[in-house]
Amino acid sequence: MNAAGRFSDASNGRALFRMLSICLHGPWDRDDSWRGIRRASMAMLKMILVVLWLAAAVAANAVWWATHPDVAPNLSGSPWRWWLSVYGAKNASQEDDAAFVASSLCIVLLTVMVLWWRHRTGRR
Repeated sequence: MNAAGRFSDASNGRALFRMLSICLHGPWDRDDSWRGIRRASMAMLKMILVVLWLAAAVAANAVWWATHPDVAPNLSGSPWRWWLSVYGAKNASQEDDAAFVASSLCIVLLTVMVLWWRHRTGRR
């Protein structure tokens, strides 16, 4: 400012106005900050969609296992026997429950693998 209280250079006036604007209104009024807010909201939307996908997939899996209790897995291998011992299944009903939990874990694992692969390859 000069002695008359005016700015000697227009750019200094703009800089001071911008600084006052940020002090009064906060950093969210700046143009470049909106880009960060949009990016954060898109990331939150993607996270919500992934959670909804997992909830819908596991719910559909539960409905399928509830409506088809006669379809018992015919997996006699050692991984299946190990899973039944970890789950603690003693009868056929508990084996069906163990199959539901195992298939739900596979859905979650597959979703995590796809998300990791998309993140690693740069596809968002």
